[in-house]
Amino acid sequence: MANNKYLDALPLERQVRIMEREGLVADSQTLWDQIEALAEALTPGCARLKQDALRAPVLGFDETPWPVLSKGNRKSWTMWQLSTPRAVFYEIAASKGSADGQKVLEGFTGTAIGDAAVVHRALARDVGFTLAFCWSHARRGFIKAEGNDPLRARQFLEMAGQLWTIEAQAPPGPEGDEARRKLRNEKSRPVVEAIKQWLIGQRFLPQSEIGTAIKYVAGHWDGLTVFLDNPAVPLDNNQTERGYPMYLPHFWLAAMESLGASVDHDAVARDDGMGP
Repeated sequence: MANNKYLDALPLERQVRIMEREGLVADSQTLWDQIEALAEALTPGCARLKQDALRAPVLGFDETPWPVLSKGNRKSWTMWQLSTPRAVFYEIAASKGSADGQKVLEGFTGTAIGDAAVVHRALARDVGFTLAFCWSHARRGFIKAEGNDPLRARQFLEMAGQLWTIEAQAPPGPEGDEARRKLRNEKSRPVVEAIKQWLIGQRFLPQSEIGTAIKYVAGHWDGLTVFLDNPAVPLDNNQTERGYPMYLPHFWLAAMESLGASVDHDAVARDDGMGP
């Protein structure tokens, strides 16, 4: 029942109708009571997953809207995600603001890789962790600019692409840290320096797509270069982005009031490779 609801986006009311066709008598409140009981049983494990993520030296984090229905009106809360190679943790909060983010990330002192949202900078300062930025996000503006400025967009994309080519030469995970450190020092640093000099030499209209892309990279340069000094920091935050598919908005049915969101919060933590 929980898998049907959370993995297959099958509402409890619809599950009741399916059961009726099979000759089973149930109502959605009964099913919801079971979901709540399951959430209570999973809560200790959920808390342990969060602590495991916060103890990691490096984690990815992100937030995305979580639709809520309240008295017939639709509003949006926020689903925060913490992601490590070991586990993925989700928490529903009232907003994507710094106060709620601090509650999610409280106690983390390592390096977090994010997407350069303003709130991410505030969290790094207030919670006390190192903030790294994602090169996949850095590429997006140039992909968008290809239609209007294909030459320069492709120049940047080709240089940035070399970074992923270099990364692929080291084994993944901790066993590849020393090889990755060597590769980054010997190969990635010159590429990053070439990108920096290329950025310095560009002239553009401030509101142009290529200008916006260049300003984004230049404005987040410190965070984009954190990976050079720490082989455990990934080049991108794609691991976190991949943590969203089962919860993408077009699969969601909005949580109903606080109890529904609370149950969702407790039920969605999962351990990678083991399923929800």
